[in-house]
Amino acid sequence: MKTVKELLQTAGCRPMTLVFEGDQKVSGLLSEVRVDREKDIEGKFLYDIRHSDNDWCDPATLEKKVIVNWFGTLIVDKPIQALEGPDRPYKEIVDWSYDDEY
Repeated sequence: MKTVKELLQTAGCRPMTLVFEGDQKVSGLLSEVRVDREKDIEGKFLYDIRHSDNDWCDPATLEKKVIVNWFGTLIVDKPIQALEGPDRPYKEIVDWSYDDEY
């Protein structure tokens, strides 16, 4: 497990954009290693991506925290309002891309 500070210092993340219903988009940095949420988060906000039971290569939902079917952690600069609050457990991902691919 690494801290956000360690990941940002070592370029241990990949730029990614997630697309939700209604063409809502969120861009951030994807960590493919578990992130320590307790220290050195550098003012960032962390959300986990879950893959489906049938396909571990494609992200399916964005959630506050994922234990099973964890795809990675998205690190963003500001909170994602659609996931804030107890009645909003996840957002379904309809499309996605790595922003460093041409």
